[in-house]
Amino acid sequence: MKTVKMKPGTISNVHIRIILILLCVYIFSGCWTDRWVDVISGMYTPVHGSVPTTASGINAVFVDRDHQVVRITFDDTSLYIIPFAARAKRMWPSGCPGNIRSTRVEVLDMD
Repeated sequence: MKTVKMKPGTISNVHIRIILILLCVYIFSGCWTDRWVDVISGMYTPVHGSVPTTASGINAVFVDRDHQVVRITFDDTSLYIIPFAARAKRMWPSGCPGNIRSTRVEVLDMD
């Protein structure tokens, strides 16, 4: 059997295979790690695809975490102010849209 000496810093076929196998395991392993998405204070507008829409009649939603209220403005300029309570992190629903990591999304329960 012939031995081949490699120069320092070169990558062999074995190294490339190991990297590819590890990459495939990570991608196809599914949703075993979580990432967390919080609802932060600020203004939110309804969208359909990439275009803002007001089909629901909602013009904008303002989340105020300091005062724990949501202000919803409608197309007819009416305003609803609704108090909310944030769920504990363990109660956040999860989903796995890309089969690469689970995403847990915060939920604000409104009265």
